[in-house]
Amino acid sequence: MAEYDEDLGSITRNDEPWLVRTVSVGSGTRVAAFHDAVRDRDGRCVITKEVAFEADYGFWVGFEAAHIFPLAYERHWIDNVYSRWIAIPAASGGSINSVQNGILLRSDIHQLFDSYHIAIDPDDNYKIVCFRRNGKGIAGDHLDQRFLEDPLRPVDQLLRWHFRQAVLANMRGAGNRFLNATSLLVRM
Repeated sequence: MAEYDEDLGSITRNDEPWLVRTVSVGSGTRVAAFHDAVRDRDGRCVITKEVAFEADYGFWVGFEAAHIFPLAYERHWIDNVYSRWIAIPAASGGSINSVQNGILLRSDIHQLFDSYHIAIDPDDNYKIVCFRRNGKGIAGDHLDQRFLEDPLRPVDQLLRWHFRQAVLANMRGAGNRFLNATSLLVRM
């Protein structure tokens, strides 16, 4: 483990692994209630704020309910008792399918979120952090207050978990950074 100082503060490099994600869209009755709960709560992409205008007609093309903690790692979820963070039980499929483990995203943003290219930092006023070039114009934006005041919103612990995974996934190797918001490194 190597430590070094920059004008950003002390940063510790380590070999902590991250959970590699693949882009996937869950289906079946197990996650249908999850999708419905996230869609009902959000009604728009929480990152870009683009509204799903035809949602009233059941038309959600271009919008996807994303798990913050990936469904593919449910065994890891269970083994590490991440369910302790969930206050609102899922209608079906176990605690990993709670509305508190989901956000509605545009399909393209969902891919970036699942591949840890973007994340939400709950400890910096819910700032959206891009770990690649900011072609979407979202880096530095914040989640809106309406979303944050919703009692069904995702819990900070899961957003923090995802943000940490994104940092671990992107801050490897020779120290190459593609980060737009480097102030987050001080806390890591």
